[in-house]
Amino acid sequence: MTRTALALLLLSSVGCTSATVLPSVAVEARPSTHESSPPRETAFVSTDTKPTAAPLRAVGDFVVFKFSGTYRKGALTLREQIVGRQGDDLIVEFTFVDGAKKSTFRALTGAGAKSDLTGFTKLDAKGATIDASRDEFEAFMGETVLAADDNEETLGTTTADVDLGGKQYTAKTTSFRVRVGKTSATMKITQADDFAWGDLGAEIVATDGTVLYRAELLEAGHVSE
Repeated sequence: MTRTALALLLLSSVGCTSATVLPSVAVEARPSTHESSPPRETAFVSTDTKPTAAPLRAVGDFVVFKFSGTYRKGALTLREQIVGRQGDDLIVEFTFVDGAKKSTFRALTGAGAKSDLTGFTKLDAKGATIDASRDEFEAFMGETVLAADDNEETLGTTTADVDLGGKQYTAKTTSFRVRVGKTSATMKITQADDFAWGDLGAEIVATDGTVLYRAELLEAGHVSE
């Protein structure tokens, strides 16, 4: 998430942390064994092979995602917000809410959606900043991920106009036939090239209708400093 959040995620595993989670933060799919299917590594990635310059993020920008499905016991929400600057870097705050549990991390990043994260810290119960490791942060980001074992086929892409925070975006949804363990499912990825956080959502739904994984964009906008 980070794959998160969701900016356009790099074609990498959670171990190579990008600016959001997603999220970004992030459904992973291992390369297909079928020659006709191109390899893919994560659902929260751009499906366009042409590089696109996403808008830059600024202090006050935020995004909120909800992660749910049978892959975990209960829903998890993740709020990412740019809360300040440190030199040329932005300070991004990640707040995970899992039931009654709340954990908040901060990291440094560039203004672009693909910028790497560095300098991890964590806020304790009193709001004081304490040191945190990349591994600790990525353990939380791992809760936003479901791995698909095989990407069997690309099914097609549709586009639709969506309104986010009073702004219009063109969203592109690409569908794939995948397998999660022995379960056959359809994976859908929705993203908008001109959305500063990148991806808008993803889901993996089994053929019997069971929602294995879903990442939903709940809110995106800007708060005054």
